[in-house]
Order: sequence, then C-alpha cells, then structure tokens
Amino acid sequence: MNQIMTIEDAHQLAVYTGRVSAAAFVVALLMATRSQRAVVSWLAFLAAHTVHFFTVLQFARLNGGRDLFPGGTSFEEAGGWPTVLTSLAVFYGLAAIALAARHAGPAAGRYLRRAGLAATVAIAAMFLATYGPLAAQSALFALPSAVIVVALGLYLARTMAQARAGSP
Repeated sequence: MNQIMTIEDAHQLAVYTGRVSAAAFVVALLMATRSQRAVVSWLAFLAAHTVHFFTVLQFARLNGGRDLFPGGTSFEEAGGWPTVLTSLAVFYGLAAIALAARHAGPAAGRYLRRAGLAATVAIAAMFLATYGPLAAQSALFALPSAVIVVALGLYLARTMAQARAGSP
C-alpha cells in the first residue's frame, strides 16, 4: 500500500508546523494587551499548535516513535503515552488559563491576571526548552529562541506596566 506521506515528509511537516506555532505564539504575545485581538491571536496560536501536535503524532506513527523530539529522543525514551498525554494536558490547561485571562480583559481579577501571566510564561518556557538546547546547532533553532525571548520580554513589560497603571 502506498503511503500518502513519507517519514521525511512527516518530519519536515512537524518541523514546519512547530515553527508556524512558534510564530503564532510570538504574535499572540505581541497582541496580548490588545483586548479582542488578544483572544483571536491566542486562538490562532492554539489552532497552529494543535496542528503541530497532530503532525508530530503522524511522524511518530510513521517512524515508530524514533527521533520524535528535538535532539533525537524517541517516543519511548521520553516516557511514551503517559508523558505525551501529560504534556498535552499541561499545555492545554495552561493555554486555557491564558485564554480565560485574555477573554476577561479588563474585567479579569488580580488572580486570573496573574494566572494568565504565569501560564503564558510557562508556555514560553516550553518553547525555549525545545528550541534552546538546539540553538547552537542551527540558526533555524536559535532564531525562534531569540524572537520568543524578545516577545516575552515585551509582553512582560507591557503587562507589568498595565498592572502598575491599574488596568490588566
């Protein structure tokens, strides 16, 4: 039976969708203090990252889980399904908190604003944990790391300035 997608195609698609997701995350960080745009950009990031998750799972299916994660870690070495499902639950849990904070906008209470901020920083840390160790290998990994750090810095500066000014 002919495969629709080769292992190499699936790998390239997983890399590509990961970079698209990272770019969408940067846009979401830059739009985070822009009310309705904050919600729309965050939803676009979640859609991009969901597509990325599915392409990674397709790559895992095609190659038997080998070299699934950056650095060559296999599916089994990473802990198999319990680890993958936990990662998905943590990611989407954090993403839901950040979305709730963005959706509430100025009406968000102090705790929701702080939870949204912490969730966003945790997701940024997930990206940096993926791209950071590989940055020395290639500019294709260094560039997303640097851009995420800059966007996160701008996000934190704007968020903190708004909090000091009395708005979310």
